[in-house]
Amino acid sequence: PASAFKDLKAPLKPGMTVEGFENGQVVSSRVLSVEAGRVTLDFNHPLAGKTLDFSLKVLSVDP
Repeated sequence: PASAFKDLKAPLKPGMTVEGFENGQVVSSRVLSVEAGRVTLDFNHPLAGKTLDFSLKVLSVDP
């Protein structure tokens, strides 16, 4: 529920990143929506579902 976020300095808005703790670890999430007192969060990594391109340089090859 949105009431769980009442201690934030700014009101929740879609696109915001919020952090919390789970098992002593910091967990980040992105706010997807805030409607009728309910908050929908996305806990996926920001690069999840994105195509990543890497450029590599081979320095050596062992037989």
